[in-house]
Amino acid sequence: MLKSGSVLLLRRALPLRRLLNSRFIATTVSPRIGAIAHERLSPSPTTPPPFRNEIKFFASTPEQDHIEVPLFIPGVVGKYAKALFITAVRSGALETVESELKQVVEAAHNSPTFADFLKDLSVPKEVRVKAVLDIFGETAFSDVTKNFLAVLAENGRLRLLEKMVMAYSEIIMAYKGQVKATITTALELTPQELEGLRTALKGYVKPNQSLVVNQQVDRSIIGGLVIDVEDKHIDLSVENRIRQIEQVIKEAFGEI
Repeated sequence: MLKSGSVLLLRRALPLRRLLNSRFIATTVSPRIGAIAHERLSPSPTTPPPFRNEIKFFASTPEQDHIEVPLFIPGVVGKYAKALFITAVRSGALETVESELKQVVEAAHNSPTFADFLKDLSVPKEVRVKAVLDIFGETAFSDVTKNFLAVLAENGRLRLLEKMVMAYSEIIMAYKGQVKATITTALELTPQELEGLRTALKGYVKPNQSLVVNQQVDRSIIGGLVIDVEDKHIDLSVENRIRQIEQVIKEAFGEI
């Protein structure tokens, strides 16, 4: 687990721009993690706890009532993503907040130290909040993003950040009338092939919607392609065809 000394190291040495630098993590952060074990953080008694009032950020207010959230996502993740969306709409910072939070998620992917900090519930609340304020206070992030991260730190929800960012992105897509289509192939498609599939799929979205196509490569499907559009799943892979043939043979001849 990430102890308070490691959090202190994060506070002193890891503004986001350096978290994203994997060389810095490998050569500077990792060797020093074990060396700091006893020093603890505590909030300054003369400094009022920042962002404390931002907890209301998650409560419904008359100002928020007229903002319609176009996609329902259940659970805690959905609750936070919805509140973030409402706040970002009111601040005119939808895409800005999305981009900034994706940078934070990327930083966690690149730094095991930072990822441990996000997950470690043993770190006291005041330590988490202070570390987040110090780390992200050195960035040019929007107030909405900083406040959101501080609230997550205060409420012990930092470990859910990546899921919340994914949910927030889904809400933004719905807000813009965008439909995500994921095309999985064994080999990367040419631009012409991808455009042909995009054109073919346009007939399956509503006139007021736009299609956002994402291609991914999975060699295990052997050949063909797999298409996912919203709740529709079309498996035209060679792997699936082989499974179907195996099932027909099993039904015809029984277990061998």
